Amino acid sequence: MPEPGIDKLTALIKTTLKAWQQVASQPEHSQVYSRYARDFWREATSWREQVRRAVSECLERLISTDPLGAKILHLRFIESQTVLAVAHQVGLSPDQVNRRQRQAIERLARIFQEQERQARASHRLRGELRLPPQTYSRLFGVDELLAEICEWLETPQEENIFIISGLGGIGKTALADAAARMVLDEFDEVLWLRLEAGQYDDSGSDSLLVRLHENLGIRLGLPPMDGAAYELALGEVLARRTVLMVIDNIETGDQIEGLLEAVQPWRGAARFLLTSRARPVAHGRGRLVALRELKWGDARALMLEHALEVGVPEGEAAIRAHGRRIFDLAGGNPLVLRLAVSLMLVFPARHVADDLAKGDIQRVGGVYDFIFRRAWQSLSPVGRSLLKSLALTAAPETSLAHLRQVSGLGETEVNIGIQELYERSLIEPRGNAGVRRYGLHQLTETFLLTNVLQGYLPDEG
Repeated sequence: MPEPGIDKLTALIKTTLKAWQQVASQPEHSQVYSRYARDFWREATSWREQVRRAVSECLERLISTDPLGAKILHLRFIESQTVLAVAHQVGLSPDQVNRRQRQAIERLARIFQEQERQARASHRLRGELRLPPQTYSRLFGVDELLAEICEWLETPQEENIFIISGLGGIGKTALADAAARMVLDEFDEVLWLRLEAGQYDDSGSDSLLVRLHENLGIRLGLPPMDGAAYELALGEVLARRTVLMVIDNIETGDQIEGLLEAVQPWRGAARFLLTSRARPVAHGRGRLVALRELKWGDARALMLEHALEVGVPEGEAAIRAHGRRIFDLAGGNPLVLRLAVSLMLVFPARHVADDLAKGDIQRVGGVYDFIFRRAWQSLSPVGRSLLKSLALTAAPETSLAHLRQVSGLGETEVNIGIQELYERSLIEPRGNAGVRRYGLHQLTETFLLTNVLQGYLPDEG
């Protein structure tokens, strides 16, 4: 929501001061949205009381710069004294009291405005720290879909679930991340939960519900308690907070069905944005979109940008000369296109296109396997060792320190290897801005487990 201007804040403060002594059953203020006031939700259950708390704090701040003005406002509105009574107490005429009152309200609004700006900046920073690291500089071919998702999330809906489905590497996570960042200011809490391969194979209903509870409870500050009490406490909090929960990397239709059942108690209280390789069997309880491969124009733009990002020598000329052929052979999957462009760091673009033309890519998954094989063969020994270490790590993501431990490589080697793997689009930065970790895309992990770690591809050559 846009930041309110000084005129709207002044009107909000005037309304709040005039209604200070009114009973709580009076209509609540709704003409202005204030993040600063919303941050008093723990101390105040109603919007009216949240605004009062915010104005009270601003009155305290006003004392240091305009003690007389703060005193006049306190006497007039908090204590409900008449202008004549206040004039007598402060030694001014009624006209002077009215003039100083107007000036004090203007200064109070300026203080409120500064607190609002700080609250919004702090809220956005907290929200961004809870999201995974941004792995893209821009998105391609999804502008209309991104706008549709954001509009759906921002508009009150009877259904509270939006599902993005599509093949691995198609860009579901990046699209969900972009949407979450765009609507951060619209929600009190934006939470991110990533499911890893092999988790919740029991269709997910019970275990996923536990995980959702844990994430929501921790973020909302709920203390540990038993199931029934927890449900009640969570429901009370959600009644006062707007929450967006992003659940990334769902593998099966059964998991989606389990989630659809699990979140029914929160219908209308929280929004859910899901990414899934599968589509729900019985749809109808939310919005579903299928993410498609890029068309040539968007694919070309992506290839050009990635070539520039990773430093492909004469990358623009290479893409112009051979990009369309690579696209025709490999398709418009963004991950595959990035991997193909990354191969140009080692092989000429014509060589990459020729290899694709000669490779067995007609079968299902053939293009993935072929590109990953070429990427593996192009890696340095350090890069291969790190990639194998990541695949062997039990945790879905790991730190640089743990990578040094499991790989046996030194700090410099690990840092160089991580940079190499990132440039080749073979690892994903995870964690958050405060704690950086690294993991594998599911397609990369599948390739390593079925080819490299099974001994079908050598460590050399």
